[in-house]
Amino acid sequence: MIDAMNVDDSTLNVYNNHAKTLSERFNKSWVRSENIALMFSYFTNSKILKLLEIWCWNWRDAKEILKYTSNYIGLDYSQGMLDLAKEFLPGANFELWDIESFETKDKFDIIYSFSSLVHLPKERLEKVMKKLFILLNDNWIVYLSLKYNPEYTEHVVSDELWERFFALYNDNTVKNISDGFEIIFEKVSQVNKNFWLEMILKKQG
Repeated sequence: MIDAMNVDDSTLNVYNNHAKTLSERFNKSWVRSENIALMFSYFTNSKILKLLEIWCWNWRDAKEILKYTSNYIGLDYSQGMLDLAKEFLPGANFELWDIESFETKDKFDIIYSFSSLVHLPKERLEKVMKKLFILLNDNWIVYLSLKYNPEYTEHVVSDELWERFFALYNDNTVKNISDGFEIIFEKVSQVNKNFWLEMILKKQG
């Protein structure tokens, strides 16, 4: 078993020290406006919805989400990424938190996590899903996007910038670690050379 904790610090350091480079790289890879539109299509009055975005990165998805609701909190554990987000969207609410240690008394209608929990192995993701269950209002949703593989796998990838841990998920693995949620949408998409599992999970009241 790969120890994801061993690469957590190096991953965070790269996000902080190379935030602009990574932002420019990944902003070109996937336009998520359709995914965000799908998420809000389940509701008739998006303006009143309270949304939490996990590991919001720089600003791109937040800009699109704010077209639907102003009740938005974007979390990221990288100060470098949050600095970019605040620069481009100074009026939005961004907070420095790791979702694993995040604490609040607030409840949310939508929790959005798009390709942001890819560095968590299933044992840690299961704990996060339990936390999201508590943070979410009854009968409301989590939008989740993870790297996909038919069988759950873990690996470390290295390039010129960093070494980082990835977990690749399938629908059964997510179901097994998401007690209390009903999966109401799932799809596997290919972007460039990677496959992604997109899911919408509804909290059961």
